Amino acid sequence: MIYVFDTSSLSKLKHFFPGVFKSVWTGLDGLVQSGELISTREVWNEIERGDVDPHTNKWLKDRKQIFTTPTADELASARNITSNFCPAKS
Repeated sequence: MIYVFDTSSLSKLKHFFPGVFKSVWTGLDGLVQSGELISTREVWNEIERGDVDPHTNKWLKDRKQIFTTPTADELASARNITSNFCPAKS
């Protein structure tokens, strides 16, 4: 299964201090290593502008490879999904 994290999901990690919640960070690292935790370049841009939290930002900077640019197929799928909620204006 692939988990796609948005900015709000990543910002919630600030409540899980690495020294206290080691299993959370170990689990997340496992998802990153297996390619099951991903995000988008725009989320990275939002994190850089918003400065989520020092320990979370460092962890994310060390794993910047999870922030990718969506492919044309991924964008088409997203457009298809959101069209059910936001119909195109004519």
